[in-house]
Parts: sequence; structure tokens; C-alpha cells
Amino acid sequence: GNQIILGRWRSGELAGRKTALLGLVERGEDPIEASCRIARDLASIDLQPSKLVRKAILTMESTYPGQEGEEGFEEIYDEHEMVYDVGLDESIEPQDTESMEPRWVEIDRIPYSEMPQDDEFWYPPVIEGKSLRGGFTFEGENIVKKHVWEVPRILDDIYEDAVDGDLAKLKIEDLKYVGDCIGLKIPGVSWRRAAPPRGVKADVIRALKDW
Repeated sequence: GNQIILGRWRSGELAGRKTALLGLVERGEDPIEASCRIARDLASIDLQPSKLVRKAILTMESTYPGQEGEEGFEEIYDEHEMVYDVGLDESIEPQDTESMEPRWVEIDRIPYSEMPQDDEFWYPPVIEGKSLRGGFTFEGENIVKKHVWEVPRILDDIYEDAVDGDLAKLKIEDLKYVGDCIGLKIPGVSWRRAAPPRGVKADVIRALKDW
């Protein structure tokens, strides 16, 4: 579509600013379950879990200096960026909640100046359908370092395709990509090349299990 849902926060550390539907994963939840709950809590909308697609995992590192002799602190966390395509048979109308005022916004009118600084770097490629990995380093609310790159697929989703945790059920291309992501060096194996002979698959699986 040509629109996305953004909301103005009514309270909290983001009060007055705009973001997509954003929240924390609670203990015992996976990111898909959390996304559905967050959509209900912030916009009173129900999503179909099977239609949520993880398009980016971004590591956020923030440093907050102390004030008046107080010690500063750091926080590091991963953001799982999900995309939900609204079907022609669906009608999703976000409703104001205690925390947020969500609205449909035209993609070419996304108000980046009213949003966290990192959004303008990863929203456009994700909206184009690309998958991303990387991260941002902040001092307070300002970006001091960024490193974001396109990937064929999100690593976590590849592992979820391994039925009962059996890596042999994965395609050789996915196995090679997993190895590349975690820094395994296997001679002659790279996800950027054509699939090697079938016998190499066992070598990759053995290396991954020994990692």
C-alpha cells in the first residue's frame, strides 16, 4: 500500500513524538505475539499473526550521561521491525488509546522530523521490501554511529524454518547464509556464490553445530 500507521505518543519518554506501533516483548512472548498485542494495546486493531513479516533486526545502543554528579547509564537492545500488509478483504481503522493517537499516513509524507533519528535511515528500504540488519549508537537522542546493510533474509526466520531444530531440513543457501552471519569460515562456502555440491551441506551443518 501507499500508507502506514504512525502514532503520536501521549505519554512516556516519546511523548509528543511519532513512531510506528512500538513496544516491548514481554517474558514468554516471541516478537510476533508481541507485535499483535502491541497493535491491540496502542491502536485497538487485531492483526493476523501469519501475515506479520520480520523485515529488520536493529541493535540500539544508547549512552545517557549523568547529571549533577550522577552516574550515567547505557542500554542495549534489539528492535524487531515487523511489516503487515493489509489485505483487500481487511479493514483496519486504528483507534486512539490512552498511550497513542494512531493515524494512517501517506508514505511520501512520513514526518521524520517528529520521529526518532534512526527511522529515516531504515524506514525507506523496509518500505521498499528490503530486509535489513545492523544497528545505531546514540548519545542521548542523537545518532553518533550507524551501520545498516541489506540481507537476503532475517537470520532468526531461517532458524524457525528448521523443523524440530533439524538443520538438515534447511536449504543449502540458507545454511551458507547462517554461517556467513555468525562469522564461520568454511572453505569454498559463501552465500554470495551458487550452491556448492550437495556433500558440502553436511560440512556446513557440522560446523554450525560445533560453533
